Amino acid sequence: MDTWTRLKLQISLQYLRLMAKAYSIFTPKRAPIAEYRARKLRIQLEMNTVLIKQFKDAKRKQKKSYHWGNIGWQVENAAAQCEVILRSSNSENLAQYFERVLPAISELASSYRYDQADESGYALATVREIEQALIEESNKVQD
Repeated sequence: MDTWTRLKLQISLQYLRLMAKAYSIFTPKRAPIAEYRARKLRIQLEMNTVLIKQFKDAKRKQKKSYHWGNIGWQVENAAAQCEVILRSSNSENLAQYFERVLPAISELASSYRYDQADESGYALATVREIEQALIEESNKVQD
């Protein structure tokens, strides 16, 4: 991930944190719309945190490519594909978001499972870790 993309992701993460705090401070606790928005922001925040962790891991592996080979780039590519899938539109509610994203991430994981280029399995592990975080968030919403 280039510096500009990383900067945009970090700014987005900070913006989401600020918005989540603003919703909790300036809206009544019982307001269903505020609660829904705060929940949606929290999910986006959690998923961005997982993505940033994966991108940092990819950079770390890229800097030590003498040891890792091209694994850092594979991890970065897998995380970037997940980032595209995980983007949420304002018109999409949480149920629609999970209905769209969970199968897409699972399909991406399946494609990496049978990809000969990912012989080490690190790209698959990246997608699976993101998928697991997504499933946990989905379960929190259903509770």
